[in-house]
Amino acid sequence: MPKWFASEIKKRRECVLDLLCVGGAFSSRQLGDAVGVSPRTIHRDITMMRADGHRIEGAAGFGYMLRPREQRILWPAEENTESD
Repeated sequence: MPKWFASEIKKRRECVLDLLCVGGAFSSRQLGDAVGVSPRTIHRDITMMRADGHRIEGAAGFGYMLRPREQRILWPAEENTESD
């Protein structure tokens, strides 16, 4: 695959992620229209982005959206309670 082509795919996928970061659900048609590709191309891109670790959820008739990250629970450091 030519470098320029891979670069275009990367830019397109970044644009899709930017749109999904806005919040809400987007259909593959809406995403495709926004970046200038077909809904089928969006489906393929979403599949690859999921494989790369992006947390994208989707359902027929609902659209795609980013799944919120789990909040990491930070426990306070245990205090040293030694008594003399």
